[in-house]
Amino acid sequence: MKTGLQFLLFPKFVMVMVLLATIPLIVIGIRLINVNRETLEVNIFDHQRYVATTVARRVDDYLTSLETRLAIVIGAQQSNLAWEDRQAVLKSFLDTSSDIVNISLVHPEGTDYLKVYNPDLEKNPSFVDHRGNPVYNNAQKQKKRQISSVIYQGHDPRLELAYPLLRGWCIYVTINLTNLWTEIQSSPAGVGKTVFAYVVDYNGKLIAHPNQQKQEQGLSLAKLPIIQELLTRAGVGTKEYIDDTGV
Repeated sequence: MKTGLQFLLFPKFVMVMVLLATIPLIVIGIRLINVNRETLEVNIFDHQRYVATTVARRVDDYLTSLETRLAIVIGAQQSNLAWEDRQAVLKSFLDTSSDIVNISLVHPEGTDYLKVYNPDLEKNPSFVDHRGNPVYNNAQKQKKRQISSVIYQGHDPRLELAYPLLRGWCIYVTINLTNLWTEIQSSPAGVGKTVFAYVVDYNGKLIAHPNQQKQEQGLSLAKLPIIQELLTRAGVGTKEYIDDTGV
């Protein structure tokens, strides 16, 4: 009887010892899985922030460089240079970059007075009447630089800028953004290329995206919570969200 009791208790004792040995391992394993998951999420967020920051810096550097060169043009046009010299200054600016479609000195009445253009980007050049152009009109009204939304000429994304000068004159520039957009589309991706960057304007309109079709459609992403937060709060950050495909 005594021996039988010991025999019956022994398997239970072994089971208890096995459980006591394995439960801590299970707990440690779960904790390690959670730690690894959290570490992976942090690494993914850091990479996403790096990609976004890299693209934002590239766009900012591009526009800063453009405006630095334009400042020289604006200063020259407001000086007492002869008209031939003014046109030479416009030509020199055009030669600084293959992205510049054209640059004009606009008369106070709203029409191009002097104009130079890139023949590779503008096939049918002409003097333009800007009086119906809201970019030009806002620049003249507010007396400060105005930038258009991104517009498409065929498949080429373009940007127009107006700079008011003294006595009603204005500098009007058209830029081809194809090279810049190509850089954005080839921005560094994550594992499996699941990370990509896209650019929206100040209204939440999609203006640069790896998907050419979405980019040219100019879809509005203003209703996405992450875009709403971006437009109302400046800075760099990371946030999870569900896109229009439900992902």
